[in-house]
Amino acid sequence: MRRHTATIFSSLLLTLTAAAPAIADSTIERIQARAQINVGYRENAAPFSYLDAQGTPAGYALEFCNPVVEHLQSNLQDRNIGVRYVPVPLDHAVAMVADGSIDLLCSATSDTPARRDRIAFSKPIFVASVQVLVREDSGIQSLDDLKGKTLVAISRTTGETAVADWTDQYQWTLRTALDPDAALSHLQLDWAAGYARDGVLLAMQRLHSSRPERYRMLPQPLSSENIAIAFQKDDPGIATITNTAIEDAVSSGAAKTLYQKYFLTALEDGKPALDIPMSDALKAAFARKNP
Repeated sequence: MRRHTATIFSSLLLTLTAAAPAIADSTIERIQARAQINVGYRENAAPFSYLDAQGTPAGYALEFCNPVVEHLQSNLQDRNIGVRYVPVPLDHAVAMVADGSIDLLCSATSDTPARRDRIAFSKPIFVASVQVLVREDSGIQSLDDLKGKTLVAISRTTGETAVADWTDQYQWTLRTALDPDAALSHLQLDWAAGYARDGVLLAMQRLHSSRPERYRMLPQPLSSENIAIAFQKDDPGIATITNTAIEDAVSSGAAKTLYQKYFLTALEDGKPALDIPMSDALKAAFARKNP
């Protein structure tokens, strides 16, 4: 089966490379030229991407990228293709994909229309929602209780966009922070009544805070979006390989195993599991085949 799959991908890559006049400096050509696949990730976006206790890049999104990397390594003409894991600042992630500095962005990257203007995305590997973290002693039980108050979100994230989208209805004042630690500090110091971020990342940040019992997640989502692997726009070669690798992971059961590992099992001794069951939306996304 592996030999058959390799033959299919080898033919695919040769076809795509031969047909590449329409794609200047495609991802496949760039990888061949430098003999290296650059995989971008964020160091503080657990469980999607992070540095583990040994300082090694790890995470759900990074492991989803492994089959893509393996397909590229085994099917490109140069079998000595290496892999470089590149930590990517949140505010530079889109630009680094767009300019080809990184070939695959494997992190908690939301597939949004604004980002699609500059980069492309695989089929979803997760379906996320933006939620709000509040202090347990605040008495806040719902979004309605936050009306007229100040919310903080990390700059240039979907959390910031989601808060802005609801500002007219809830009359919020929006503060922005440069990173997750700074945003949580706003909540700790009572500079903001709520902290909006991707719900999974918020849950993980809460678990790893010094006093997780001080915080509570509001159940109502502000928005929902797909998390996906990002790559250069208008490059059908890398798009086909990435989506096929994801479909292979789903059909083989590897995707289900990854989900179990990162969302239903404790990642560290002494820390509880996130205990987030796979959503119907993600099950449906996995079931959909590529066009």
